[in-house]
Amino acid sequence: MKFSRSTLSLLICVSLLQGFALSQDVLPLPHHDSSRRGYYIYLENEGRLVPVTIKMPWEEFDEEKIKSVLESLIAGEHEYTRTVPKNTKVKRIFIDATLIVYIDFSGEIVKEHPGGVWTETLTVASICRTVFSNFEVRSVKILVEGKEIETIAGHIDLKRPISRETVSTWLKEIPE
Repeated sequence: MKFSRSTLSLLICVSLLQGFALSQDVLPLPHHDSSRRGYYIYLENEGRLVPVTIKMPWEEFDEEKIKSVLESLIAGEHEYTRTVPKNTKVKRIFIDATLIVYIDFSGEIVKEHPGGVWTETLTVASICRTVFSNFEVRSVKILVEGKEIETIAGHIDLKRPISRETVSTWLKEIPE
């Protein structure tokens, strides 16, 4: 039986979500400058995403570190508007051999999302920019409850992984 590249990728992702993980021998992960003192999360302030530094020691780049940074994004900071619904949980993170980060969120990211084109754009862009600004990855794929979804609130296409370039394009369209 012959599988397309996307079908094969999906099968690998499903296997990983069911508890199989790639070892570091199979997937070498990039290292970062250990002198850096924190991570950046992107929160909303007056309709724009702004970087906020969170204090967390740099460690090896791995799935747990990405999860911790995303949990800080969800928790937010008191002076900024949260971009991800507060009851959302990061269930699982994994990275494939092409450096696509798969982020599996709980259903609250959809159920509790306020909706709207710009709000959904800020949600997805804040997740992606938080990952891109802290980790050397190629793209981000958002899953919900272990499954691919088309969108969070009906506006942003999540069927494919999201690249840095895509997020940059979205953020150039910020309303003045």
